[in-house]
Amino acid sequence: MKLREKIKNLYPYQKNLLRAGCVLLALFLVYNLGWAIWREVRYGDFKKAVGYSEEYQSWETQKDGWLFTVFPARYLRFNGNLSTANEQGEGLIIWPQPAGGYKYAAIFYTGTIMTDMGPSDSYITIAMDENCNWTDEGNAGYGDAEKALLRERKADVEVWLAAANEVWDLS
Repeated sequence: MKLREKIKNLYPYQKNLLRAGCVLLALFLVYNLGWAIWREVRYGDFKKAVGYSEEYQSWETQKDGWLFTVFPARYLRFNGNLSTANEQGEGLIIWPQPAGGYKYAAIFYTGTIMTDMGPSDSYITIAMDENCNWTDEGNAGYGDAEKALLRERKADVEVWLAAANEVWDLS
């Protein structure tokens, strides 16, 4: 029996279920295609700027003592990031926003701590705006000490941001 005949012989509720399933499948396929195009448009230039490292199997490059890495958004997600790190592990995390613009955070080395596995480097991540100023969004639980740290290290963060702009042109 041919497919057309099988469909013709379905009950009305079965035909409606089949139509609904086809519509949902089509919507899912369109969403996937739209997401794939968005991801390539949003992260394509960032990836080209650093190139693909076969050794580490990631989008990254080293330049002037800095490691620049691109983590494109994962399947059907919109939250990839760009990161920079100097030899001490300090740097930036930059989140490209889906509709344009960026969110920023600075990563500062705070010393060595003892863990069950032995000594470990400790870092703090502080959210900031594009001018390297404190933002309340993303800094829940932080207080005056973290604000002061960001103020004290603002010149360093501005240098880090300039280095990121050289590679990715975040304007």
